[in-house]
Amino acid sequence: ECMTRAKTCRKQRLPGNRQRLSSLKDTHVGESCFVIGNGPSLVAEDLTKLAQANIFSLGSKRINVIFPETVWRPDIWAASDLDYIEMYKDEIQDLKGFTKMLPCQAVLDRDVLVRDAVYFPFIQSERTPCWFNNDITKGVHFWGTVTCKLINIAVYMGFKNIFLLGVDHSWPIFHNEEGVGCWDTSKKAHFSDEYMTKEQECVISQHIGNMEKTVQYISQAYHDVGWFCRQSGVNIYNATPGTCLTEFPCITLDEALGMIKQQKD
Repeated sequence: ECMTRAKTCRKQRLPGNRQRLSSLKDTHVGESCFVIGNGPSLVAEDLTKLAQANIFSLGSKRINVIFPETVWRPDIWAASDLDYIEMYKDEIQDLKGFTKMLPCQAVLDRDVLVRDAVYFPFIQSERTPCWFNNDITKGVHFWGTVTCKLINIAVYMGFKNIFLLGVDHSWPIFHNEEGVGCWDTSKKAHFSDEYMTKEQECVISQHIGNMEKTVQYISQAYHDVGWFCRQSGVNIYNATPGTCLTEFPCITLDEALGMIKQQKD
């Protein structure tokens, strides 16, 4: 009954959304793309290389902070953290020039309606067991990180080779008096100091709770996503320099660009 009410609400608030979401399916069958993370290793020069090579890219959240430094722009942009979406709703409204994707809960739970966004069903409450839906109209799992959701979107669009960049998977952690691992907001976690104010970092870190368990959850999510992708014949490579994520084969950006050029030729 709750699901029925949610679907009815989506149709009323987001007319035509299902058609827009469905129209993305299999639009890039067999092609290669980059999924961009917002880690500290990300630099504008590398994104400019992607733009010069005309490679399809998916980015997320405040990747727009790096826009003044590069001509690169994502083809798909997404966010899933409801606190972030509510906090930056005006900035999200102003983003232009690419497809924006948000979870339906942004409208249903936070009343954030971005008229030019495409909304996807977000499996938020049931975090276990995990399931990777090749058809995202049936729901995108929580996974703990928007990067896994971007991978899911890329698979839905038909991409066969997915390259990660800026996915450091290296969160700074300190232990409080109770011995709980907390996000150390005094250390750099993103590509820019302008990515988020310290106050905003503190608000979000309070909602995370035990950061060590969160990182473990995300690590398992990458493992599960990798397994599901391999079953679908999708290859994932990590071109992030110095990455702590070893779930996928690690290569350099130049090697990734060479592989894509060879595939095109």
